[in-house]
Amino acid sequence: MAVVAAVLFFASLLAHELGHAFQAQHEGMEIEGITLWLFGGVAKFKGMFPSAGAEFRIAIAGPLVSLALGGLFVLVAWLAGLPEAVDGVAAWLGYINLALLVFNLLPALPLDGGRVLRSLLWKARGDFAWATNVAAGIGRGFGYAMIAGGIFLFIFWEDFGGAWLAFIGWFLLSAATAEQRYLAAREAFGGLRVRDLMVRDPVAVHPDLTLGRFMDEVVWARRYTTYPVVEDGRAVGLLPFRCVAEIPRGEWDERHVRDCMLPLTQVPVLAEDVELIEA
Repeated sequence: MAVVAAVLFFASLLAHELGHAFQAQHEGMEIEGITLWLFGGVAKFKGMFPSAGAEFRIAIAGPLVSLALGGLFVLVAWLAGLPEAVDGVAAWLGYINLALLVFNLLPALPLDGGRVLRSLLWKARGDFAWATNVAAGIGRGFGYAMIAGGIFLFIFWEDFGGAWLAFIGWFLLSAATAEQRYLAAREAFGGLRVRDLMVRDPVAVHPDLTLGRFMDEVVWARRYTTYPVVEDGRAVGLLPFRCVAEIPRGEWDERHVRDCMLPLTQVPVLAEDVELIEA
């Protein structure tokens, strides 16, 4: 039954994140993926929330799923008259979903409660940056408090649960700080897009060029970190200079660009109108 309980637990976490994802798609946002871990999960969105109301609806969707699942499992445990082992699993799943619900609703960014708080502050003042800094500051406060409380429990009460509490606090502190750094980066880029920094006429090389000729004829005059590899007018890959530097000098005349280049399938491709912060 332990395996069944673990599978259903992670299924509950997935359902929670899918609640966020489905609502985000309904709001017109793109989903980059979902990551699950022991204390929850993260649905990764592409781009900014379109409005404060959209962030609120996306943020609250996951907790509503957890509330429904927790209530359902608890009702099943109380009313279904199941065998003791099954009843115990259902009760545990109910209480763990409700416990995670309470934790996720703490008003600390990046938890769901922190996103709800930010959306409300954003709506009230119309300033996303200010709302983010306030919610992230509260998140950092919760993080420091959990770390201090965990250390106290571990040292003075010899309770190993304190180590877990400190770890959760560290995670919350790191995630809240990351939210503030992301905001600072977005403000620093100031709406710049890929086209604002891209090189429209880069120095390209042929895949059959030897590395010796590449160094003598190309790098000597025009040194860059990477070089597009073009064959018959078509891009086929990207040559990072560091890959050439890692090859012994004595092999340069025997090795070719195609031996070192990254094939196009391994090279991220961006449209020129993509915002730089999302690149």
